[in-house]
Amino acid sequence: MYFDARQNPITRALIVTLRRKDTLDHAHNLLQSPPPAELYPTRAEIDLRRLVSNLDVMRRRAGGSEVMAVVKADAYGHGAVPVSRALEKAGVDYLAVAQLQEAVELRRAGIRAPILVMGVPLPRDLRVYSELDLDVLVASPEWARRVAEHVSPERPLSVHLKVDTGMHRLGMEPAAALETTSILESARGVKLAGLWTHLASADERENPFTLEQYRALKPVIDKIGDRFSRIHFAASHAVHYFPEVSVSPDKSLIRIGLSLYGYLQDPASATELGLEPVMRVVSRVAQTRIVEAGETVSYNRRWTASRRSEIATVSCGYADGYFRSLTNRAQVSIGGRRYPVVGTVCMDLIMVDLGQPGSSAVKEGDPVVLFGEGGPSAHDVAQWAGTIVYEVCTNVSRRVARVHLG
Repeated sequence: MYFDARQNPITRALIVTLRRKDTLDHAHNLLQSPPPAELYPTRAEIDLRRLVSNLDVMRRRAGGSEVMAVVKADAYGHGAVPVSRALEKAGVDYLAVAQLQEAVELRRAGIRAPILVMGVPLPRDLRVYSELDLDVLVASPEWARRVAEHVSPERPLSVHLKVDTGMHRLGMEPAAALETTSILESARGVKLAGLWTHLASADERENPFTLEQYRALKPVIDKIGDRFSRIHFAASHAVHYFPEVSVSPDKSLIRIGLSLYGYLQDPASATELGLEPVMRVVSRVAQTRIVEAGETVSYNRRWTASRRSEIATVSCGYADGYFRSLTNRAQVSIGGRRYPVVGTVCMDLIMVDLGQPGSSAVKEGDPVVLFGEGGPSAHDVAQWAGTIVYEVCTNVSRRVARVHLG
């Protein structure tokens, strides 16, 4: 005779207890670490192999110059710590961030590469720069004096002198560079690590202003360049469009950001170079429904069905970085097919027109490519939103899981 132990009251109580313990253990584990990626409806897949490949492409294009990789703004939305670890492993020479807390995050994560903070610090911050071995921006003679007052052999600082050659954002006039350098040289504990400027129009191949900026910096290089360990002038676009803008090979340092992540402002130029986009953003279908001809979708009724239609609701919105301006403009990819985004983009959801009911095989839970491989490009999204690809990437919010591959 067959005996089912689960019918025994004692056994059933034990099973319930064990299941409850397993559930509690699982809940405890969830609370002890960041939520796993599978809990997020939208994720950004970051291919670190492509990142390193793009680094190699730009190195070759620059003739083997040393590289300063720009990882500000959470590595342009790609995840600063994993990206910096991959770049450090690949032998990058320098990292650059915009703000001090970004550099502190990298040091806490064990990143040892030299890091330049490109923003202007407060006087009280200089101690942190010394303690964490961070390179500091000096953009005026006044700031050079503050650095000179702070440093000592026990509290050294590596300094990058920024010259304004026409960007008119940060930096000193070329005429002030010699005086500023002398102030820094007079202070024991200062290392003159870099001399640099920022280009305003290097993404415009035919714009002569880049060469004008180079001509403005060249006398400064000729006069004091030999006092600095490195000179960095060319960023991603200048490396490609203006190879004639260069300095002595033993001092040259290229400062690349956008190209590392697979983009230039002109998509054709990125393809020509062999750059590959590193990020792919994927969400999922939350629900499908039928709307009749004449019915409207989403807030303020900005889209009206011209025929009986099947609508997929997708679990992402402007809180995830999907611009509200993409309303009735964008497309997404589901199952290899493109579908238009219809109705107002909401904080947490977007709606997609699948066409006449039964014309697609889309079902709840299907992945939806917002941009990246298998879907629209980040350039497409930028064009639809009336912005630039930089903003598309950096706008991907912290509510989107980063999944680093390779």
